[in-house]
Amino acid sequence: MRLIYAFLFSLFFVTASAHGQGLPGYVLTLTGDTLLGTVVEQQNEQQIALYTSRSRVPQLFQARQVRGYGLRNQPAILPRVVHLASGVDSVYFVLPLQVGSASVYSYSDETGLLLLSPGADTLQELTATNWHVLVNRYLRGCATFDPSSNRILQLSFTERNVRQVLMEFNQCMNPQWRPGTSTNPRSSVWRSGLGLRMMPLYSRYRGKGDGQSANGQGYQLGLEWVNVRANGLQTTLSGSYFYLSDKTSVYRYAFPEAAYRQDINRYKLLDINVTAGKRFGRPSRPALLLGIGTGGTYNLNSETEVKQHLTNPASLQTSDVHQESGGAKIHVGFTTGTIVPIGTHHEMRMAATYQHYILSGLHIIGLQLGYTWFRK
Repeated sequence: MRLIYAFLFSLFFVTASAHGQGLPGYVLTLTGDTLLGTVVEQQNEQQIALYTSRSRVPQLFQARQVRGYGLRNQPAILPRVVHLASGVDSVYFVLPLQVGSASVYSYSDETGLLLLSPGADTLQELTATNWHVLVNRYLRGCATFDPSSNRILQLSFTERNVRQVLMEFNQCMNPQWRPGTSTNPRSSVWRSGLGLRMMPLYSRYRGKGDGQSANGQGYQLGLEWVNVRANGLQTTLSGSYFYLSDKTSVYRYAFPEAAYRQDINRYKLLDINVTAGKRFGRPSRPALLLGIGTGGTYNLNSETEVKQHLTNPASLQTSDVHQESGGAKIHVGFTTGTIVPIGTHHEMRMAATYQHYILSGLHIIGLQLGYTWFRK
């Protein structure tokens, strides 16, 4: 089992650097043209590729070569000059997090914090070692705001603290200013969809019934919220109803007296799962999906039927039935499969899944069938 997990995690992180499938969008050229097609975000937030129906070869654009790019019906993601902490200037695609007299940005992959001081055109890369220095250097000009106060100097380097300091400065410069006036950056880079999933499954539970194993079948039915980026990244939050029935083989049981016994279990469960993965393939064609996930299962109701006979394993009779509810278990797993687009707003998915329940002998494999509708 450890070798399987090592292989899966290695495969996931190796392929994470490969180019994703992309999303419908546009590129704004320096000459004022708008090029439509499928946009693929590539590495380092400095390059994108555009696939069009007229050419099988993508057009590659550096951040300095375009005015911006965006997903369908979403605001453009713009390039800006960034003065890196290393002292080098370079052009990156960035996202606004909080806009005002002084603004804070992130790189287009939603990492990093970048400061745009009043009247400046160049963003300053903030780090844990330089952010107090840069705040003290650039956030000047308001008598009631002191960037070198002990209170500010004692703040740790987090997005929340950076936003708070800039909010205080902006409200000092303009008492009418309020945060939250910029667009949500996530809406610019993620495409969201609502989906349905169903999954016939097979289970194996080791250690049931005096050390016996139990095999079973069942199914899942549920809803999911899918988010996809133009670099191929995909996150999925799902909630499912989960039915499982398993039974042990007939075995010899010694307490309270020697007898032949078989345990039959029926579970009604609620499952919550979060998966992160990546799509691979050419735009508008079937894509390979690889993902890893974790979640929890809550026991709505479970029933155990015990069958026994003192001497004849072929004549078992029900001796006890008991029920219980409550309790949760955590699971981890992986998904691999194929996504097939249907037009521009719909897609189907077929994937193999595996789940291992932590601190439990339960293992589940299934064939996941899914449908997703994207509003945009």
